[in-house]
Amino acid sequence: MTTWPTRSGRSTATADERVPVLSFEEHGALEGAPSLSRLRRDMGRAVTVLPMFTRTGTCQPDVCGSACCRSLWLEINPFYRTDPDLSNWVRLHGIELVERGDRTMALVPTPCRALDDHGRCGIYGQPERPQLCGAFPAAPASLDGVEAVCTYRFTET
Repeated sequence: MTTWPTRSGRSTATADERVPVLSFEEHGALEGAPSLSRLRRDMGRAVTVLPMFTRTGTCQPDVCGSACCRSLWLEINPFYRTDPDLSNWVRLHGIELVERGDRTMALVPTPCRALDDHGRCGIYGQPERPQLCGAFPAAPASLDGVEAVCTYRFTET
């Protein structure tokens, strides 16, 4: 069986997991990602092919106002959205609940503490800056809520 990262954190992929493989203009293809034919052979059944995207653009906080650094998305238990009392409680705390397919996402309106008075990253280029910041946006869905101002774009390849 092929080993590579999965959404669940395990090191082996199962046929039920659909892990998108993205290619980035500046990062290249993901190293170690198996080919589709190898996945089919190793899993012994059909594999759902997710679209591949290429990201273009650069981070331009002067254009977007660091929109991606002013809130964050978290995947949460669907019960938060389906239970009326719990859903109301979450919304009263300023958190928006969004359904994305079979996933429930929470939009938490909290700015990054590293933003300076001009909306720029105060730890850019420093070791304490999370790698996630440099990889954002990693997929088209990452642009939800900032697509009007973000200078990154995705094209299906």
